[in-house]
Amino acid sequence: MAECHLTHGLARKGQHHPLYGIWEMIKVRCYCKTAWNYRYYGAKGVAMCDRWHYDAGEFVKWCLSNGWKPGLEIDRFPDNAGPYSPDNCRFVTHKENCRNKRNNVLLTAFGETRTFAEWLEDSRCVVHEGGLRHRLFIKHMSLESALVSPHTHSHLATRKPRFQLTLEDEQVIRAELLGGTPQNVLAKRFKQSTSRMNRIAKRLRSELTAETITE
Repeated sequence: MAECHLTHGLARKGQHHPLYGIWEMIKVRCYCKTAWNYRYYGAKGVAMCDRWHYDAGEFVKWCLSNGWKPGLEIDRFPDNAGPYSPDNCRFVTHKENCRNKRNNVLLTAFGETRTFAEWLEDSRCVVHEGGLRHRLFIKHMSLESALVSPHTHSHLATRKPRFQLTLEDEQVIRAELLGGTPQNVLAKRFKQSTSRMNRIAKRLRSELTAETITE
């Protein structure tokens, strides 16, 4: 391994070439039985060809001459169950790679069947990826509703309005603070959050200090 680093310049002074990281990642998923994703690759017979397995430089040369750019991902194609080898690999975007996964779930709406990634790109989809997942798998909305329902902010409508303090209220709070009344008790009495009461108390104390200095 050390010879490979020196010969091909893939890892010098702790700085690894991005393609060296991809090469290592493939070896881990194919041969390291303790890796979290081994069950999806090595356990199912997915391997790396000998030409690449034993020479990271060969892998890098192939990548550089076959369309690799930063941000692209390696994809096994045309045989998604086949090995990592020159005749069965290509570089694609993350979205394209997601479409080629064997565990893709096909979803149907409006009489059309597509992958999750493809529905995200549909012009009728009004939410981002996290929002669509939340609607489908947490709220259990139908796909059609999840795609087209406008954003709602009902939580804002039901939020209790914050009680506005008057000058008299602040004078009472100042007197109570001087008398030793805890801030959490005052927060509850005057319908304020604990953090807001802390800010109010801090301001009132600073004003009191300034008045004392002036006098």
